[in-house]
Amino acid sequence: MMLKIALIKVLLNQHAGVWVESLNFDDLPTFNALRTVFEQRFKSPEMMKYKSAREMFTKKQGDNEWVDKFIKSMRILATEIGADDNMTNFAILASLKPNISNYVTQKNLLAIALQTWFLRCTSFLGFRKQLRKISYR
Repeated sequence: MMLKIALIKVLLNQHAGVWVESLNFDDLPTFNALRTVFEQRFKSPEMMKYKSAREMFTKKQGDNEWVDKFIKSMRILATEIGADDNMTNFAILASLKPNISNYVTQKNLLAIALQTWFLRCTSFLGFRKQLRKISYR
């Protein structure tokens, strides 16, 4: 039990780290008791998830907002609501400034086209190798 608590103290940071340092562990005899208290304190209620989801899907990048900071804030919202990576990426792409969103979309389309071309080339080369093996028999 004490090893788990020590590990938790090391892993938690910011608000959760301060909170766990303030606990009286004599009142928490088991690890499950600590987990229950932690979840009561930090698990967001369903209403907060709805609020975060609404914010995630209506938020737009500000005129003077850096892309990195904006994406970080969107990823935090996605974590709060439990969104998967695809949904998070689509929400971010839809929320970026139009010129940045277009640039990212074009780069992704180019990457997809190159990947498709590469796969076709490698499958064609694989086909040629198989054809050579058959013809040498």
